[in-house]
Amino acid sequence: MTEVFKIYTDIYRINETVYPYVNVDAYLLDLKDKAVLIDTLEEEPNLLDTVRNITAKPLTVILTHGHPDHAGKALTKIIQNHIPVYMNSEDFFLTEYRDQVLDINRLNIEDIEIIDCKGHTPGSVTVKYRDNLFTGDAIGSGAFWMQLKESSSLTELLINIKNLRNRVNDEIKIYPGHYYQPDRVLDISYLDELIELTEMIIDNPEYGEEGDMYLGESHLKYRKAVYHQIYDYLYNPEKI
Repeated sequence: MTEVFKIYTDIYRINETVYPYVNVDAYLLDLKDKAVLIDTLEEEPNLLDTVRNITAKPLTVILTHGHPDHAGKALTKIIQNHIPVYMNSEDFFLTEYRDQVLDINRLNIEDIEIIDCKGHTPGSVTVKYRDNLFTGDAIGSGAFWMQLKESSSLTELLINIKNLRNRVNDEIKIYPGHYYQPDRVLDISYLDELIELTEMIIDNPEYGEEGDMYLGESHLKYRKAVYHQIYDYLYNPEKI
């Protein structure tokens, strides 16, 4: 099921929920003379139709990273309609659409700022629009996965999230890729707590409780840390 929520006159949240595994969000910016779609959900193939029911303006798509729940099946119709799709080239290897997307370094849209935030994936980015920050999975949303094979070290993540903190003001409103996890707009305190927790883990790699999971054919061992708003921070203690 896909639902549209109007946040402001120019910002929409588009949620896809397919019980029990999919609950993910894309965001649409309806700007003065163009529209920008941030991420493309997972299983929903007709996201473009949903967007066109909101706006007929020329459309650009930005992918926050290459995982299939954010760079999903809607890309087929989007690309067939010759709509430009941008993502960080460091994440091209994660998507089957790698030969049909453009390097985000070529993107230039007034009022839109791309802030690199490598960590969750090598090419994770956030999208800043005025006092709004759209983060995909780059800083998590209460839950945060840093245990994946493609995830960076926590030391590298810390550099990037501190840089992100320096690029936004204290009034920033944070819209994550899995809105249901906090079930609210996040604020700067969440980013500050993520920085604090990451520093604590780096100082003590055995900070969290041990766990493991099977993801596809991969068996991933991790530790899980909890801190204030962050209730499920998974990390690889061998990639500090």
